[in-house]
Parts: sequence; C-alpha cells; structure tokens
Amino acid sequence: MERWIRLDGCANPWCVAAGTWFIEDLSPDYVVEDGTPIFEGEPIAVLKELMVEDYQRLYQLNMAISIASNVLYSRMLAKLPVYAPLSQLAFPWNDFIKAGAAGGLDGVLNDVGGEVKLDVGIPIMDLNGFKYLHEFNSSSKGAIIRMRDRLDAGDLRRALMEFIYPVNPDAVILLETSIDALRRHSKEVESMRDSIDGVLLYSLPLTSRLVVSPPRRGNMYRCRSCYVDYESETPLKKCPKCQGRLVPLLRSQSSSTGPDKLRARALANLKYLRNEAAQVVPARWFTFKGA
Repeated sequence: MERWIRLDGCANPWCVAAGTWFIEDLSPDYVVEDGTPIFEGEPIAVLKELMVEDYQRLYQLNMAISIASNVLYSRMLAKLPVYAPLSQLAFPWNDFIKAGAAGGLDGVLNDVGGEVKLDVGIPIMDLNGFKYLHEFNSSSKGAIIRMRDRLDAGDLRRALMEFIYPVNPDAVILLETSIDALRRHSKEVESMRDSIDGVLLYSLPLTSRLVVSPPRRGNMYRCRSCYVDYESETPLKKCPKCQGRLVPLLRSQSSSTGPDKLRARALANLKYLRNEAAQVVPARWFTFKGA
C-alpha cells in the first residue's frame, strides 16, 4: 500500500526538502526535489511500501531536512553567508554536508581535529585558522565573535576595532550565534551586516517532524508569485489568482544532484520565500479557466 512521507511540523515558517538520497533505494514513486521549500502538511515523498526496518532512513531524512531548513532560514534572517561546524553535522558527513548544501550552506568549519578529506563541493575550513577574540593573533586568518544569545552591534564594532583590525585588517569575521538569536534580534543583525563576513551556526537543532500517512490523490502545485500551494487531483498549469505558471512539487525520482546544483536551487528558491508560511489550499475552492 502506498504511503506519503509528510511534513507534520516545522519550527520555522517553512522547511526545506533534503536527503531524498537516503530513500533512493526504496524506489519512491514521487519526491519533492532537494532544495525545495515545503510547508506543514505537504508530502515529501510517495513510497510504494514502507517496512519497519526502513524507519531508520526516515530518521536520516528528517535530520537532513532539519539541517537544510536551519541553514536556509538563517540565511534569510541574516542575509549573509552561513557556515556550520563539522561537529554539528551528523555522520556520515558527506551525506549531511550535502543536506547543508540543499539549504545553501557556504562552508564548513572543521572543529573535530585532524585532517578531514571530504569531496563535498563545499569549502572545508580548518578551525586552526580561526581564533576567538581572546586568542586572535597575527597568524590568524579569521576571527570568530561569539554572540550566542545576545547580539549587540556596538560590542561587535568595539571588538573589531580594538582587537581584530589592528592585528589583521583583512581577517574573515564570523559571528557565532544561533537561529533563535537571529530570529529575536533581526534589527541588530541588520546593523551588523557591514561588519561581518558570515554567520557560524553553533547548533543545528531538529526542526522538522515527519509522519507516514495514506496518500491523497493528486499533486501539489506552487505559485511563487501569489505564495500559494494548491492541492489538486488533476494536473494544473496556471494559477487561478494571477494566471502565472504553477510548479508541481511531487516529481518522479531523478538521478542524484551534486552539492553545487543543490545549493544553487536553494538560493534561487530563497528569492521568493517569505518569513511566513504560504497558503496551502485545495484547488476545488477555485473555478479554473484554462488551468
């Protein structure tokens, strides 16, 4: 019997599909492409069947969705490049760095020690090149300013002018903070934007919740202009509100996509996203003409 894997909850206004490679060998009939935003209640994949032993894959899928969602939402809030410590990404690292790429991740900071050789298409930076404020010296390539719960633009500028720029005026400045702090202090983040080069997320909490349910007939169709998703049993091409093109969300499983393309897809989708959930409505509420 067919089953929907569905997004039942998201701590952010939206989540991001990622990790379909974990369920690839289950031969899903349809999936939402990695790097595509999804809203509560929407399907991520349609499977022919799901055995008890397959639920470990759903856990990995959920982890991948949470990582991608945290990264892309942080990028929306900060409007800056987003980096993550390697220690906060689940193992195997290749798979979960790829999940970060599906959220637009710009780089990973190796904080686990030793040389880590990963071919992931995303820069892996050595933590030894970055120093916290009290350790910063002339050999440091970059500085990490720790503002986890409280963000203050004045404190940041004083730290830069007194401790960083006199030693290395070209240092890369990363603000170590959390997605919650970015959410609470949006005005402060905006005032800091010209002073920092990126955000380092010190934690990547579980953001999404998946459930398995019987499938409903049809597909989801997205109008990016109206910010509405339509659920319809029949194929739709045009939005009933603006007559713009609709994009089907569930597609046949395609070949695996590399990190570069995943990242490009996520950043392209970010252009139409808002800091709120889209409307998700049944298409039968509307009268269609030529849809």
